[in-house]
Amino acid sequence: MWSHVTWGSYLDLPRLTFTGWVHVDVATMNNSPCNFDINRPELILPPSEWNWNTNGTGEFKLFNCFVTSALTTNPLDIPDAIIDSKVVSNFNMPYAKIVDLDVQHQLSSEIYGLHLAIVRSNGDIAFQARAETMPLVQDMWTRRICNLSLADRNMGSKAVTVLTGITWGNTAGSPVLQEFKALTAKSHRNLSITFNVFNFNEVGQNLATLVGAIGVAFENESLHFAGERLMTHHDVEQISLPLSIDDACSEASGTHPPWIFKAPFHINKNALRLSVDFGNSLTTNVYGTLRNIGEIWLGVQSGMDNGCIHIIGDPIPYMETNWHSVGNIVDRILNKKQYRLLLSSPLLVVRTAIDYSVAILSQHHPIGHGSFGSSHSKSEILHSCANNALLLQVMLKEPTHFLRPMRQYLGRMEYMQEMILQLKLTRYGKPVKDETVTVAQDEVTSSIPIDGVVPTSSSAKTNEHGLVSFTFQVNKKIASPRLLPQRVRCNNITITQAPIEGQVYFFNYSTSKTQCHTNANLGSNGFIVSMNRIAILAFSFFEEPEDPNWIDHVQPIFKQYEQLFPVMNDFIHLGNYTEVTITHNRLMLDFTMSIDINHPNYMPVTRDLSPTKRNMILKWLRQKPKPMFSRDRFSYGLRIQPPRCTACHVKDEVKDSYYQNLYIRRQFQRRELIRPLFKYGVLGTRAGKRATDSLCTVEVLKQQLQLAINLELATIPPYLTSMYSIVQGHNVEIYKRIRSVVMQEMQHMIQAANILIAIGGKPMIDSKEHAPSYPGSLPGGVLPNLRITLEKLSKQHVYEVLMGIEVPHNISLDSDNPEIFNDTIGQFYKEIQVCIEDLKDKDIFSDESLVNKQMEWPWDAPSVGTVVIIKDHATAIEAVQGIMNQGEGASPLDPSVGSSAVGPPFLAHFYNFEEIVCQKHLALDEDGRFCYSGDPIPFDPTGVWPMLPNLDKNKIPAFSRCYIAARNFHGAWRALLRKLQEVFDGNIGGMMDSIALMHTLAVHGHKVMQINIEGTEENCGPVWDYEWN
Repeated sequence: MWSHVTWGSYLDLPRLTFTGWVHVDVATMNNSPCNFDINRPELILPPSEWNWNTNGTGEFKLFNCFVTSALTTNPLDIPDAIIDSKVVSNFNMPYAKIVDLDVQHQLSSEIYGLHLAIVRSNGDIAFQARAETMPLVQDMWTRRICNLSLADRNMGSKAVTVLTGITWGNTAGSPVLQEFKALTAKSHRNLSITFNVFNFNEVGQNLATLVGAIGVAFENESLHFAGERLMTHHDVEQISLPLSIDDACSEASGTHPPWIFKAPFHINKNALRLSVDFGNSLTTNVYGTLRNIGEIWLGVQSGMDNGCIHIIGDPIPYMETNWHSVGNIVDRILNKKQYRLLLSSPLLVVRTAIDYSVAILSQHHPIGHGSFGSSHSKSEILHSCANNALLLQVMLKEPTHFLRPMRQYLGRMEYMQEMILQLKLTRYGKPVKDETVTVAQDEVTSSIPIDGVVPTSSSAKTNEHGLVSFTFQVNKKIASPRLLPQRVRCNNITITQAPIEGQVYFFNYSTSKTQCHTNANLGSNGFIVSMNRIAILAFSFFEEPEDPNWIDHVQPIFKQYEQLFPVMNDFIHLGNYTEVTITHNRLMLDFTMSIDINHPNYMPVTRDLSPTKRNMILKWLRQKPKPMFSRDRFSYGLRIQPPRCTACHVKDEVKDSYYQNLYIRRQFQRRELIRPLFKYGVLGTRAGKRATDSLCTVEVLKQQLQLAINLELATIPPYLTSMYSIVQGHNVEIYKRIRSVVMQEMQHMIQAANILIAIGGKPMIDSKEHAPSYPGSLPGGVLPNLRITLEKLSKQHVYEVLMGIEVPHNISLDSDNPEIFNDTIGQFYKEIQVCIEDLKDKDIFSDESLVNKQMEWPWDAPSVGTVVIIKDHATAIEAVQGIMNQGEGASPLDPSVGSSAVGPPFLAHFYNFEEIVCQKHLALDEDGRFCYSGDPIPFDPTGVWPMLPNLDKNKIPAFSRCYIAARNFHGAWRALLRKLQEVFDGNIGGMMDSIALMHTLAVHGHKVMQINIEGTEENCGPVWDYEWN
């Protein structure tokens, strides 16, 4: 059957539907021209006006979405096994972004970087795919008549696109996925997907209701317009209906239509199946639930039967409880007469023209109810062909012709660049040939200059496929700052221009038989309100300097982004030269500005940076600009005494607690082996009897290296939790210290994975077995008496937990009386080192092909070090020693990292943390010994968010602000684990995506810390659990 179908999408079968929510965390500082001028802070509007989500991330992510139905071309006897599986939008990638085309054209929003996956209840991936960039506000309308506190709550919109780059996983027991897989493989097709979004912010926290569907895409269908045919309300005069007496909107909004908006549809001519999408068609009441407008039907008018209406199937079941679960899509089998009529007649939605009393459908909101009457004074009443007594009112009607863009109709161009737009014209689904199509600039936009963007031809004729193409060109040098289409008031100051990038131009498209039905008008604050029109951002003209510099060229751009997107300030201040030129920041900026504009890591999120300006910034970044000042470093001697808090002693009560937490009896207790190389080569001698029965073999070494990966991963959450708890702008030096340790732990984990790969092992990180849990102990029996907790930053916590994790084997101040701690991380790696040395004659690194599968650190930062590529025993030993030195120090008496391959001397982790506790830098005293008497390291306890320790996800109230923020953080954490697993499995090119995901994690880590837990004096915190159903 499918081989004969020439058109189809998610509207046809097979089809999978899903429902849930979507989190739209829009960034709002760029909502007004008032906030763009970095030289005029007096213009910036207060949060109460336009900046209602100042700290928004710009992210678009599915939230608690599940598969609700699955239909195949052949009916099933049992439910498809894929039903109830989770639909996730960031399986192993950063969250997608939502961005407006322009500050003054916010209803031309796009979603880019969206990656979807269906995850089964057992954790298996059914499939993954990438969604092509799509406009979100296609066919936006006032779906809820009520005007509540936020106008966005009233709006409904549809998005349509295709899923590409499909990878299939476990499709067992799912006929719909198996049919998808077969059909997409047969002709290299993509999948088609639609989102219907409404009830924005109804449950708070920037959540909106989401109803979606997935099907098979076909080459000749429009990328962003569903179906080959469409019903609209434009040529229909819908009746007025009084609202329910208990509807809070009744007095405020009156009874005006439209009650039904647009409905795309598809006819499968082989199966005689009509499929209609009502996902963005029906109005909702004050509670956000569907409004009952009476009994409605699908029908087609007969020109030979006195104009009566042939009813198609049963009434549309929009008030049934499973309406959302089927994607709001209605399938009807046509009889031959109905099919013939629809070849040349419009499809209709008709309403039974009688009084009725109904109950309002309740999906997720309180139930409302009431009775309604009908009025027929303004509209034509028709009757059913089958029953003359059944009077029907037309609510939607298919226009004779349908004209729509075939591909993207939002564009970004520079001077003299061109964009080709293709339109398609059909009549009742059939292509129309030799019809003149016209494009004309929308006069409402008032962009200056008026003719900055023009089509090379204003009209053209369609070909035999109903297609026509237009070429648009930027033929004027767009000036900066932008002249605004009308005056804008900013804190009682009037402005007529603003430093906003470029100008936006809108164009309508029409024929003598069609009209572009979009409402365009110039709104308050200079906004252009327009949907579904051709919209082109023409970038400001910019001549790239031969030798770009910070002051004149880069800082003005970066400083504006810093002002417009304060969420970035949690990890980099773009207007600060010193921060931008730090190696890892510079290279990360290079990465995010070099990747494809549709990648979720692309920066800037606004996508309003012209290619010429972007190239200029990249050129400057790649010059490796020198910092404005260099940081003095002192060199460590080889045989010096370990540090002492001489100028700032640790309080006795803290010290006592520290030793109670860490103390391990020196006499080792015999117990079950807790790691394969337990005490191997440490107790006893190499030639003599071992302290245990452990044996060093390649398989045993693989097991301990996997434990090393688990161990390094387990250190990261407690460090990051304390780091995220620091209030922006406070305790800056402490923040940087913890961050540098975290980066080194990430490097250690990769280093251990490289050694494991080099001996033929397969590193694992994305599994419950290998993921850490808190409160708890470190993996591998390391420091078994140490309890790892997740807490805000405090000297006590740093002393007890962070220093505890990194404690060296010898921390004594007196070399003659060493204070020994057993089972340290250093001893754990010593066991690995000795085993590698003992296997020197076994040639365990002989497989040269494994070298290319190892990971490299994305940049060579002195404070982080370098990941060693393992080629032989020598490089393996070098790598292990580097890990040990960064944690414990070069020797029991040396607090530095030493001169190993990991880089120049820097403080080992333990002493880095102890400087925080002592609040002093290490400095040489007059006797040439190091003690904590150097420059102060300030710690401000008020600059720490009051996070609830060891936050239990099961005790967070559902859909509270804490719940939403913690779930978003958890989603980013799981995405990071999945991406790292992908890298470990051989996709070493994904390392930069992993680093970028750590930045995403940081954004949500900082956001979650700022949210108060309702009814308490404590704040929310990150959830690091592996699973959160």
